[in-house]
Amino acid sequence: MNNIKKPSLILKPSQWLNIGWFIVGIAGSFLVIPPLIAIYKYVEIYYWQYECYFDEKYPFIIERKGVFSVTRNKILLSRVKNIKMESPFLLRLVNLANLYVLSSDPYTHQIKLHAIPNALTLWHYLEDLAALERKRKGIKELDIYQL
Repeated sequence: MNNIKKPSLILKPSQWLNIGWFIVGIAGSFLVIPPLIAIYKYVEIYYWQYECYFDEKYPFIIERKGVFSVTRNKILLSRVKNIKMESPFLLRLVNLANLYVLSSDPYTHQIKLHAIPNALTLWHYLEDLAALERKRKGIKELDIYQL
């Protein structure tokens, strides 16, 4: 029996994040180091992914990042406080955006989903799902600010 859960959605940052490294790698192709850095940057983005588990008892997002050493960050959607979208000019040219998922988790305060397509649709979906999760669990938001 296989108990491995499959993610509902897997997102990967776009290789457009590396366009500067690719240009430097091509321009410095007569040297050894710039092409190696460009190849490493390509591999780094290739193995970087966001796994979204929406159909679970406790929906969450995991960021998996790293080539040799792997880091995983997890945010429960019931702990999501806010979502911010950023569309820098160069990413807007290729219809991509960054999403910041801000959390009340003490260890993972935010996950930045870099250069993803359809960010506005995902933003609204995550907002709605987080609100439904908080309502389902009976979680009330309480912000305490020190003046």
